Amino acid sequence: MHDPEHPDFAAVRRLGEIIRQRRKTRHLTLAKLGQRTGVTAAYISTIERGRNIPSARLTQRIATALDLSLEDLQMAERAAIDIDADLRALAQQFHLSPASIAELDQLSLETRQALATALHDVRALTAADRESAPPEPPSPARERRASRTRSQGGSSR
Repeated sequence: MHDPEHPDFAAVRRLGEIIRQRRKTRHLTLAKLGQRTGVTAAYISTIERGRNIPSARLTQRIATALDLSLEDLQMAERAAIDIDADLRALAQQFHLSPASIAELDQLSLETRQALATALHDVRALTAADRESAPPEPPSPARERRASRTRSQGGSSR
């Protein structure tokens, strides 16, 4: 399942990231999680990297070993989907190239979430700066145009 063109690739990858994040939060090694679920550490690793899709039964065993319910996993998946959608929208607002936006998928879930938060902060600061900034002084070119306009207006009267 490591084909990025496959429609379920993003979902499988997100599930793996959620499992990895929770496993690390619980201070479990791959071997310990594998032992608790009846599969090898290598197989857990392939799930976490989005290379294999766990069966419904194994997903339940993984959730139980991580002190999660299936509903918790689904909620985490929805949150990850929201983070990805938010990050894509922000990337477009900041006019990132399509190649840069595609690279976002290579970042970990934690990094994507931190990046989305940072971009929200930058956007908020930029908007606040625009609102509180004093008016820009006229540029020399604008001053010359205004002066010419005044002098032309004055001579035609």
